Amino acid sequence: MFLEKREKEILPGELIKTGKFGTGISEYKLVVDSSQAGVEEKYFWIIRYLEKTSPYGRDYYGDKGQIFKVKDIYTAGETSSYWGSIEQRRAAQIDKFQQIMANVGNMIKALFQLLRELRIIDERLEYYERGYKGEEAAEVSLKSIWVDMVEGGAKNPGSVTGLAVQVGFVTLPDFFYTVHPKKIDDVEREVEKLEEGGINRKVREVLARKLKQYLIWKEKTYRELKIGKDFKLKYMRQHYHVIKLYLNWLRPYLRNIQRLQMKETFSDKDIIAAFETSKIELEILAVKYKYLADVPYGHKEEREFKTFFPCVQLKIDFVAIPELTFQQDFQRGAVHRGRTTILIRGIVATKEQLQTFICC
Repeated sequence: MFLEKREKEILPGELIKTGKFGTGISEYKLVVDSSQAGVEEKYFWIIRYLEKTSPYGRDYYGDKGQIFKVKDIYTAGETSSYWGSIEQRRAAQIDKFQQIMANVGNMIKALFQLLRELRIIDERLEYYERGYKGEEAAEVSLKSIWVDMVEGGAKNPGSVTGLAVQVGFVTLPDFFYTVHPKKIDDVEREVEKLEEGGINRKVREVLARKLKQYLIWKEKTYRELKIGKDFKLKYMRQHYHVIKLYLNWLRPYLRNIQRLQMKETFSDKDIIAAFETSKIELEILAVKYKYLADVPYGHKEEREFKTFFPCVQLKIDFVAIPELTFQQDFQRGAVHRGRTTILIRGIVATKEQLQTFICC
């Protein structure tokens, strides 16, 4: 309570309302009109003055205060050479953005294909795992896949279904889909049991051969699918991180394109399409966080502002005739010279007002 009361006493609230010299407002306006004067020197001099320590500055630095850039807008006539130079740079940024965006689109397409392949692998692995657990329906499904995809089904005369049309092998598919040995070493023992049922030797030989081929295929493909699933998951994770990397690359281009987008000048009297003119609008807000309070025995104590914050609002409007010249290292750039209007205003704001103003 004491700090807030003390703060209200020393804040220049009355100064802001009445003005230091009886002007009515704490606002000062400077106009510099010269064909040889630029705006950069004035802007940076004010910034350095606000940042320097007293008595050579205003202590808006570190934990004592902060300077925010609120507005940075520039524009030029559509037929001016400066406008053409800026548009070339913006077009280059847009082209680069489109290239990266096309890569992102292609990678997202590939990501959907990877998801589809993983779904198919999961379905197939479900058959294998259920078959190893002894589920007959899953084992029959795997055998059907092997007959159709590996042997070629009925189109191949040497397949299980192709041999069924030959005399003496009609029962071969029935035995193939009903005999389920767990391992390759169990094939001979399971097939020999059919001898007791009167099955001839030739059918038993073909059945044993087909079962061994199927079990080898089953073992190899199961291992391949397991390794392939792990590989595709890692590859999809890498794919995802590459897409995020590309998106991080895109953000600077979007900011550059937005900053290179000039303000519309249809109603601006200072910008004429046929003239070589440009206009710059800058605004900064310096916020003070701490102050020196008087304490007994002539000492001063550093305290923080709690409720209200003294601020300096700086607005610069600069209308110039830009000149494209070859500067250092033969880089072609614009030199701005013209009329500068500087508006300096003292204000007091609450924390909520500052957040709303700076964010907007």
